Amino acid sequence: MGENAEIHERLGQALGEVERQGERLAVLCVQLDPEPGADPEVVREQVLLRLTPRLRATDAAFLSGADRLLVFLPGVESVGDAATVARKVMRLLAEPFVVEGREMRVEGRVGLALYPDHGFDPSALLRNAEAAMLRAESDVRWHASPAGAPDGLAS
Repeated sequence: MGENAEIHERLGQALGEVERQGERLAVLCVQLDPEPGADPEVVREQVLLRLTPRLRATDAAFLSGADRLLVFLPGVESVGDAATVARKVMRLLAEPFVVEGREMRVEGRVGLALYPDHGFDPSALLRNAEAAMLRAESDVRWHASPAGAPDGLAS
């Protein structure tokens, strides 16, 4: 199974569960921008290793593509709750990483989408979270999804 199909399947399963529970789910799309000269694959793995223990047992984080990380947050109450996690991810990225014996920094931007507000299926949620991430400006390090969510909130 390809990476994309696996992510869609896992998100579909999570959506089924939150729908049965009458809950919401947030998808965070994080673009990682390591400093020049860093191996992007090693950086992604280091970020995932640092992030995973800080998530709840019900949350999930996945590497996606060459420079992305996806985080699924079932049971969030609001865009504000998801934004709190997005800010925590940005603080985590601000902490220096030691990769291959040298200290380095990773910048990033985060977009989010919330089920059911910004989509009812994996494709729509992933597309809206990515669109929000792409809209994030350099001075605004995370951005909420379109479709009624607040835009331009600073970290």
